[in-house]
Amino acid sequence: MDPANFFCIYPSYLDSSKTVKQGRRIGVEKAVDTPTSQDLSDALASLNIRHVQQPHKGYSRDQTTLWDNPGRVRVDPAVLESGYTKR
Repeated sequence: MDPANFFCIYPSYLDSSKTVKQGRRIGVEKAVDTPTSQDLSDALASLNIRHVQQPHKGYSRDQTTLWDNPGRVRVDPAVLESGYTKR
């Protein structure tokens, strides 16, 4: 499993306390309060989606995540073929 081709999901993408400028990519009504990369990993594991957790990576658009909430999850792009979307 080579995660170099996987796409990244940072917790900031789903954080309801972040603004769009800080990196939130979904609507506030669907976002959650301060998710962690472990939360994302647990959710993907419960859906049986192949992923790799990288707890020491930070989101470059939001410098506070380098210290406060580091980490990201890389997801296998084959999951898009099975009907899931990035959103």
